[in-house]
Parts: sequence; C-alpha cells; structure tokens
Amino acid sequence: MATQLVHPPIPASQVAPPLPPITKMIRAISASHYPKSKSSRFGERSSGYRPIGVAEHSSGLLGSEELEKAPTQIKTDLFQALQGINRGIFGVPFAKKSEIEGLVKLLESNNPTPQPTLFLDKVKPV
Repeated sequence: MATQLVHPPIPASQVAPPLPPITKMIRAISASHYPKSKSSRFGERSSGYRPIGVAEHSSGLLGSEELEKAPTQIKTDLFQALQGINRGIFGVPFAKKSEIEGLVKLLESNNPTPQPTLFLDKVKPV
C-alpha cells in the first residue's frame, strides 16, 4: 500500500506578503492630499513641492545674540549648566548635554588663539 504525501497549497499571503500598513498609509495620503495636476506656468511644481532657498532654513546663528555674549557671561552660563553634575555624563539628559556642548563651542569660538596647545609659550609656568 503506497501512501501519497500531498503538500497543502501555499497561502497567497506567504507567496507575496502584504504591504506594511505604513506603505498603505503613505499611498493613501499622497493620493488624497497632493493633487497631480499639470502646470504650464514656469516655476510652479506639479508635485506640490517647491525648492527651499538657503536663507529660508538657516539655523539663525548669524547675528544671534548668543554670539554677542561676553566670554565672562558664557563662562557664568556654563558654570550654572554644570552645577549639580558630579558623575560625568552618565545620568544627564540629552538636552542638558547639548546645552553644555553648545556653550563650550561658543566659548571656544571666542578664543583669540585658535589652537591653544600649539602656542604653549604663552602659558605662564607656575
């Protein structure tokens, strides 16, 4: 007596997996919110996007009041930011770390000697 082994048919979901929900959502949003009309006017984009100039997305650092601070004020702000931190960088929130890093970079940018370790003859021996 011979037995036949018959494999069950493969479900369609295993042959071609369904699209992830995020892809379906992106397709639905792009189809409903961005009309794809053709435009003959120069400078108008049919996709709804427009080019962004450099001045439109600048960080605002130029002319910023932080750059105009005196080094003593920056040092005071840095000291206040470091107040209470006694275990290094562990346990310090990311916002606090980035604030401290920004103050250090600002203080270094105001340094009259760009590479202070190259000019050690300016340092007074103790």
